[in-house]
Amino acid sequence: MNTWLYWSCGTTAGVYDRATNRKITVPADNGPPRRRLPAPREPHHARTAAHRLPHRHGGHPHRGQAAHDGPEQGGSNGRWAVDRFGGHIAYLNGTYGEVSIVPSGVPASALARMEAQTDLAPGGPTNLAPWRPVWQLNKPATWTLTLSNSTGTPVRTLTGSTKGAAVRAAWDGSWDDGRRVAGTYTWKLTAEPRDNEGPALTATGTTTVN
Repeated sequence: MNTWLYWSCGTTAGVYDRATNRKITVPADNGPPRRRLPAPREPHHARTAAHRLPHRHGGHPHRGQAAHDGPEQGGSNGRWAVDRFGGHIAYLNGTYGEVSIVPSGVPASALARMEAQTDLAPGGPTNLAPWRPVWQLNKPATWTLTLSNSTGTPVRTLTGSTKGAAVRAAWDGSWDDGRRVAGTYTWKLTAEPRDNEGPALTATGTTTVN
């Protein structure tokens, strides 16, 4: 359930978080900005969470406008955005479009897998055509991928750090000692959030070496 509620009245505006009862001041939308905020890690406007509050301007009440999902909808005109995973609010501030970031008081989301591509390598992994799994996470992480044989013994360990929030690994089918043994292998991915917020993420599956 969404918790963000945006309100605007005259030259003042704000965001209200219904989950924590916290009020945060943001710039009022009195005209188009000089430029739009970028959209890293799928942020969304706070307006997408709920209806605008009814407000008064010049002594006359105005009916609240219905909210719409998506970063290009609503009336913020790209002046501010909310990171749905991190909980921070970013907004354009100042004559030259400086960006300010303020915490919302909402804890950052735990590390989560958004999607994964772990299909077997055609014909089995080789040096020229390795197995290339990809796990798309919701935020940056450091990771370890362990391959174990049919007896449960780890035979290859790969490590790395995400670029953006995607884990990309490559395995040519060989063990740490260089041997190549046909069979079905169990893989285990362990990812640690780089912001140290929340527990590690684990995922398991199998792949085959011919």
